[in-house]
Amino acid sequence: MPDALSTGRRVLFWVFALLALPTGLLAGLVILLIVGGQRMSAPAPDWPALLASAAVLGLLAWAYRLATGGRPVAASLWVVACWVLFVTVMLINGLMHQTLWN
Repeated sequence: MPDALSTGRRVLFWVFALLALPTGLLAGLVILLIVGGQRMSAPAPDWPALLASAAVLGLLAWAYRLATGGRPVAASLWVVACWVLFVTVMLINGLMHQTLWN
């Protein structure tokens, strides 16, 4: 019978996986769209989105190593940090290249 600590870590690992999977899919999709020639926004350059997506994938890889190393809470916090990074870069990039300020 597994002890409570290992069961708790296993549950937290799956929480991490549920958070990280859509994050990684979104970052990968952004990279594929940009490399495939689809522009994210007409007035904004694509390189900030590309760099942010690559950084998110790198941070997710590091978070996976944390999660498999027995630290799923820290890994989940890294996923949240990925969200903050991604949203911040996209928001700043969009606002910097906004042509119409109502």
